[in-house]
Amino acid sequence: SISLVSLDDYVKTTQRIPSLVKVDVQDAESLVIRGASELIKRHQPVFVIEVNNELLLKNPIPFVEIFQGYEVYKVGTSKKVDIQDFAQLAQEYLKKKKKVLDYVFVKK
Repeated sequence: SISLVSLDDYVKTTQRIPSLVKVDVQDAESLVIRGASELIKRHQPVFVIEVNNELLLKNPIPFVEIFQGYEVYKVGTSKKVDIQDFAQLAQEYLKKKKKVLDYVFVKK
């Protein structure tokens, strides 16, 4: 069996605070960031997240609420947007037939 632990619980238990987190969880991105909300709020690590743009457009709220004060970049470009405009960025790439992309979330 495999045990799962949220990033918030991991930090509380180990007292280890990551400065960079890579997330590739096949459409469960919002679950992971919800489980890292305290880490994000208190320590503002950089996140690299593979995001399904279709799912993001259906429910951008977890990203927008949890990553307040962050900017978002598509990996491999210098184009950045405020977290409030993240869904719009995802929509642009979805129009270009880019369903799943890696994004970098950096505290302003």
